[in-house]
Amino acid sequence: MPTSARSRSHFALRGSFAPGVALAALTALVLVPSCSRRGGRDAEETTGAEEVVEAVAPRQLVGALALDPEILQRVRTLSDVEALCVEGSNELCNAIDEDCDGRIDEGGCPYRAGDVQVTMTWNNGSDIDLFVREPDGDVLSHQRSTSARGGLFDYAGRGQCDSAIEYPRIENVSWLREDAPEGEYQLLLHRWGDCLDRATETQDAVSVILSISVAGVRLGTFQVELGPQERFEGIRFRVTAP
Repeated sequence: MPTSARSRSHFALRGSFAPGVALAALTALVLVPSCSRRGGRDAEETTGAEEVVEAVAPRQLVGALALDPEILQRVRTLSDVEALCVEGSNELCNAIDEDCDGRIDEGGCPYRAGDVQVTMTWNNGSDIDLFVREPDGDVLSHQRSTSARGGLFDYAGRGQCDSAIEYPRIENVSWLREDAPEGEYQLLLHRWGDCLDRATETQDAVSVILSISVAGVRLGTFQVELGPQERFEGIRFRVTAP
């Protein structure tokens, strides 16, 4: 995971969230009685213990969008065609689900494709930051890469501010199926700074693309325009484990 020294303020996000629910596997011991007789005499009845391991089905997750109504005019949901979704395509490291399997950038990218995943990219040399607030209030970002509930913020691009990063315009955070907390997740995007190529780029709005996937289902790929130093919040989604 690329790392770089940054001195930035931490943003407080709005909203209240439901606590997570953990899931435990079960192992049952079944007592099986047995009896035996030897040499015509009654033998003592004995009880033996046989261990039975029950197969536990993988935890099922369901995701749903929860966009703030007041920001709908700012968020554009891309169609499958616009999001370059074509079944059988090669998957690239670009926050897009090219092969239409519901997962984002899986296989070959230097960041994790989790069962709950948010991946962001943008179109110029600006440094755009992603913050994700978990249902219990923990905030994952380049400033805090792990959470107690298994969240992993494992890729933090910096645009032209650190072009030595393999994918300088990618940020990624994910949870595995058994760890992802139930409840509402809130996203905040921040255009922290501009390290632009002055010959080809201006300080106009930056186009940010963001994809959300839960349990192999892409909830959507969204486009948001950010002005200089702008912070944007209002994209939310919920995860349940029925």
